[in-house]
Amino acid sequence: MGATSGALIGNPQLPGIDPRAPEWLARSSEIRQTLAAGQRLHEIHNTWDRALVESAWHTEVDVLRRDLEETNRRWWRFLSSRWRDAIRKGKALFRNPAKIKAEEIIRASEAILESSSIITSFASVAPTLGTLFDGEWQSERSDWDRLRSQFEWVQSTTEAVRKGIIAPWCLDRTRCQLDRGKLKAHAAAVELAINEMQQAAAEIARILELDCAVAVQAALAELAERWQKMASRTEELGLLVSYNQAADACRSESLDAVVEIGDTWQGAGKHLNGPVRPDARCRTSGSGIPRKTCARQFRWSGTRRRRG
Repeated sequence: MGATSGALIGNPQLPGIDPRAPEWLARSSEIRQTLAAGQRLHEIHNTWDRALVESAWHTEVDVLRRDLEETNRRWWRFLSSRWRDAIRKGKALFRNPAKIKAEEIIRASEAILESSSIITSFASVAPTLGTLFDGEWQSERSDWDRLRSQFEWVQSTTEAVRKGIIAPWCLDRTRCQLDRGKLKAHAAAVELAINEMQQAAAEIARILELDCAVAVQAALAELAERWQKMASRTEELGLLVSYNQAADACRSESLDAVVEIGDTWQGAGKHLNGPVRPDARCRTSGSGIPRKTCARQFRWSGTRRRRG
């Protein structure tokens, strides 16, 4: 339950997105590569947008870069019309061209070419991503951090559902559109209830001196069923307490053998007269010690009753 509510609270906004679409898994590698390319595109623009004019991103710079790479290291470059023309066109890419040198023009042209190549690569995946991300997909203008968070949530949640960690309905399109404020409040209430149950169980174990070290891990539904069974038989606690008290009394009188008989021989009451008067209300054996079956039947899940 905690994992399910955590998955719902942690999911990004998913307007129009269907987490159950098979393409999320079938084309996951392609989607991941596209998102990485989009992140790289974002980094390129963060680095160069303030230096370059807007039109630079749509300029053909292949020839410009080649001319500069071939002539810039030549001593006679100042005499070359190719070099001078490339410098003139390269400076036109910048907002403040006065102090721009050939090396910076080359780096800027490489960034422009890489940006153009990335945008071109989007064409082959645009139909798929447009369907999966719906209106969130806007090609090179997409919010790449948001797309990545949506993709990673779909991937991790699908895997968790496959492993049985969270409920399958977490992937339902309608249930992904939730009021997160209310959901967080409900999740906090569930967490508080679980903590209170654990504290109550620990207190029961302390009072009854139960050995919780051997407790078996079980599903929440199974633990709830065991809890209900135990709660319906609280009146038998008296039998368990009586058993231990009578056993302690016998040991204090050096009658360990009586304890051993009462503990192991279920038919002792039919053949022996015990030192303690049988009490029919407690369903004791003939030795005056309540039958072991009473103590054995009243157990917290996976625990052992204290002997003696």
